[in-house]
Amino acid sequence: MLVYTCYRANLHIYSPYIVDLYLKAGLDNITEITPSEGYVWHLRAECDDCHNVHYFFLEMTQERMYYVGDPKEAYNLVSTCVFCKKQFKAKFETGSKIISYTMAGEFQRIASFECHGMKFVDFCTRGIWTGKGIKCGTPFNKIDLTSRYWERYDKKAFKYASVYNKESCLKVREEQEQITMSVNSDV
Repeated sequence: MLVYTCYRANLHIYSPYIVDLYLKAGLDNITEITPSEGYVWHLRAECDDCHNVHYFFLEMTQERMYYVGDPKEAYNLVSTCVFCKKQFKAKFETGSKIISYTMAGEFQRIASFECHGMKFVDFCTRGIWTGKGIKCGTPFNKIDLTSRYWERYDKKAFKYASVYNKESCLKVREEQEQITMSVNSDV
């Protein structure tokens, strides 16, 4: 019997990808921004089978759950590739939390996703976020990051608070995950 050790990139074995979402933005007079409760994440996916990138954004929330498979497992997103009709699934990584963005001008990981049969390749920041003022902790409950620039006057600090130059980046987590296969050479 021969034993081969292979890496996921060389095989069509669909062990899950862990994809980390990084955000970078300029923050003036604001200490942090966080997706609001019930935030709808807009993500674009690439199919593992046909490698086509979907032209529309998929919507995913932490509250919405779908139970798929045998035994039933919970996912936040279940969809089908529009090109090859293969089903794929995704969920927020077990044990990870949504992290507030606090590092103005630098990339910071804010969320992690476990993807089966696809991987996320693009993120759109549309939707409502929340934030806190830098001096007095003034809450900003409706930060709309759809536009390039958001600005409001902080009445307690007597300054404008703004979010601008936002960028996002999705990275497949590089783990030395090895898949060991046993092949019977007697055939």
